[in-house]
Amino acid sequence: ILFVGYIGRVVVMFIDIYASKYVTVLHSGDDAIAFYRTALAIYENGWAEREAAYTRTLSKFFHIVGANRVLAQYLNVLCFVGTVMVILCIIKRFPIERRYKTWVLAFLCFMPNYICLSSILLRESSMIFFDTLSLYFFVCWMQSDKWRDFGLAFVAALPAIIFHSASIGMWISYIVIAIVWDGKHKKIRWNRRSGIFVGMALVALLIIEIVPSLRQMLLYYIPSDFSWRSLSGRYFVDGGSDYLRDISVNSWGDFFYWTPVRMWYFTLSPMPTDWRGLGDAFAFVVDSLPIIVFTVGIFIGLRKNQNWRYACVGLLCCLAIIGIFAWGVTNAGTAMRHRGLLIGVFAISYCISKSKQEG
Repeated sequence: ILFVGYIGRVVVMFIDIYASKYVTVLHSGDDAIAFYRTALAIYENGWAEREAAYTRTLSKFFHIVGANRVLAQYLNVLCFVGTVMVILCIIKRFPIERRYKTWVLAFLCFMPNYICLSSILLRESSMIFFDTLSLYFFVCWMQSDKWRDFGLAFVAALPAIIFHSASIGMWISYIVIAIVWDGKHKKIRWNRRSGIFVGMALVALLIIEIVPSLRQMLLYYIPSDFSWRSLSGRYFVDGGSDYLRDISVNSWGDFFYWTPVRMWYFTLSPMPTDWRGLGDAFAFVVDSLPIIVFTVGIFIGLRKNQNWRYACVGLLCCLAIIGIFAWGVTNAGTAMRHRGLLIGVFAISYCISKSKQEG
C-alpha cells in the first residue's frame, strides 16, 4: 500500500511540474507557483517582496542543491513517507488488528486531497509530517514519563508552527494535558508537577509577548489584539466556494456561538447545502466523508478502551487547530487544503482507539 501511494505521488509530482498546461493538480496553481518564484527570487537576489518562512527555507535548500524544483517537491513526497513510518511506529506501540492497519494505511496513501498536498510545492506536506512526529513523541512521553520525549514533542512541532502558526494548537494541547497528566500512575489528575507546568506556560506566554520577533515567528497569522473584532473580522477575497460569509458577529456571545458552526464547516466543507455541482459532491465524498467515517470509528473504538486518554490527546490537538482555522478560513477549497494538516494526527488517534493492548 505504501509503495503504491509513493509511486502515485511521484507521478502526480511530475504531472504538476511538466504537464500543468494540460492537467491541473488539486491545490496547485497560484500559491504553489508563488512559493517557487519567491524562493527562487530569494535564492538569486537575497530577498523577495513576499517572503515567508517556507520560501526562505526553500531558498536555503536551493543553495545546497541548486534551483531544482523537482527535488524541492520530492521532499514533500518524502514527508509523506515519513508520516506513514511514524504511524507504523504508533501501530507497534499500540498493536491493532490487520484490517484496521490496512484501513489506516489506505486512508493515508489514497486520500486524493493528501495525494495532491504531498506531491506539489506547498508547505502542508512537511507540516503534516512534523505535527504527526510531534504527537508521536508526546504519546511516548505520556507512556514513558521521560522529559526527552516531552521536549522532542515541542521541538518536532516547531517547524510546522513557523510555517503556519495554526499548528500552535499542538503546543496548547500539550500544555493542557501536561498540567493534568500524572505520568507515574498514567492517570488524569492534578499532581505536584501541575503547578510547574502552569508556571512554565505563563513564562512562555510572557516571553512570546515581550519578544516581538519571536511572536511574529510563532504567531504570524494570529492577531495580537484578542478581541472578537480582530478574531472574526478578517478580510477575505471572494471565491466560488465561500461559506458563512453573511453571518454577523457583534459580541463575544456571537463569537462563541458561531465558532462551533465554523469549526463544523471547516472540517466538512463543501457541505451538501453549498454544493454547486458534481465537483463539490465528489470533493465531499472523497475528502469530507472519510473524515466523518474516521471520526466515528475513533469514538466507537474508545468505548471500553484502556488507551482512550492517549487517543483523546490527538482529538484535542485537532480541535485546537480546527478552532484556530475556523475564523481564518471561509472557502471550501482552502478548508480542504488546511484540514489536510490533521491527517496524521487523526491517524494516530484512530490507531490508538483500535488497540486492545494497554499502553
